[in-house]
Amino acid sequence: MEPPPFIIPALPNFMSSFFSTTPILPIVLGLFFVLYVIVSAALIYHWSEYGMYSAKVILAETTFVIVSVTLFVISTIALNYY
Repeated sequence: MEPPPFIIPALPNFMSSFFSTTPILPIVLGLFFVLYVIVSAALIYHWSEYGMYSAKVILAETTFVIVSVTLFVISTIALNYY
């Protein structure tokens, strides 16, 4: 006699309703954005406070900000289409 196939149990009702009604991804993106802004502000503060004004540092700071903004915009757009 063959054993019954393995059946994956369904999530309990409260779990499935929680995950279907709670916007988890926007919350995670928002928390990451807040932490990222704090760390970036500290980094930019230290760059400017300690006189790092060489052309390479200014280029790195500009690139850092532009890439960061671009990635957050792409993430937000992707999240809106999800």
